[in-house]
Amino acid sequence: MGNGPYRYVRHVPQTMMEFEANPDYYRGKPRIERVVLKFSGSASLVELTSGNVDVLTHVNRMDIPKLAADPRFRVYAHIWPDVSWLEAIFWNQRNPLFQDRRVRRALTLAIDRGELRQMLNLPDDLVTADVIFTGGKYWRGELPEPLPYDPEDSRWLLEEAGWHRAGGDGVREREGEGFSFTAIVPPEGASAGAALSQAAIYVQSQLRLVGVHMEVQVLQTNLVRQRLQSGEFEAAFFRFFNMPAGHIDWFGKDSWIGYDNPRVAELLDALKEIADPGEIDGIYRELFPIFLAELPVTFLFPQVTTTVAHRRVCGLSSPFWSDPVSIMEHLWLD
Repeated sequence: MGNGPYRYVRHVPQTMMEFEANPDYYRGKPRIERVVLKFSGSASLVELTSGNVDVLTHVNRMDIPKLAADPRFRVYAHIWPDVSWLEAIFWNQRNPLFQDRRVRRALTLAIDRGELRQMLNLPDDLVTADVIFTGGKYWRGELPEPLPYDPEDSRWLLEEAGWHRAGGDGVREREGEGFSFTAIVPPEGASAGAALSQAAIYVQSQLRLVGVHMEVQVLQTNLVRQRLQSGEFEAAFFRFFNMPAGHIDWFGKDSWIGYDNPRVAELLDALKEIADPGEIDGIYRELFPIFLAELPVTFLFPQVTTTVAHRRVCGLSSPFWSDPVSIMEHLWLD
């Protein structure tokens, strides 16, 4: 349809779609003559390793080391240029457990986010942040340093906030109440939970070391989203929309997570009327110290999708040119 680089040829429902190069494409006919998109589901990895397909997108993170070691393939990591999605832990600040900024800071300090990235086979140079930001500030390296992994400081902050070691179960208590809560998380196969369910298990073990008990409850993605938007949760692992609209939803005057800072709401509201990049950068620079002090959300890592391609497929690169479906007209076969 239209005058794109490829023309529709045929499809088999829920199985495949076939396209052919368009000789009338305004930039010239693409070099790959024929493209078949196959929808293989759980069989995708077998399709790749058996030679039935040349490229596999959205690879399971646990399969990456094995595929990277196979000389037939190259591995590419994709991050959106505007860094518009971040994986995060949301703390419901209507809940007394998470209203104290010292507690939110302690929970963040207790998580070794560098080790978490290694466990999930994420790129070594992936930047973690504790603030909201624009894509430009991310790629220019203008973000403040994130909190380090510091379980000792985490324990000290919890003590200062009144949460003390008590019974034999190792869970901290305050006024007879144990520091225990449930975190909801999307299922492993869901697009919004591809790495989050594994991250939740890891975080659960990290928090246990500082005396905090976190139960993990897996729910369907839509149900997690509904719970977040309605405030019916204690903590949640979910994907954060790192754009002004998402910032207003999470941190504005009607914050989904019960975050209440009038100055932050005022600054985010001002973004609706501003188009000048310099002014936008100025607003985010003012927001940085506020977020570092209050940590309403614990950001884990930017969303990364992984593509594995046979070496004969040329033209792919990390981090922007690794989604073959989006840039097919720029690829060629060796």
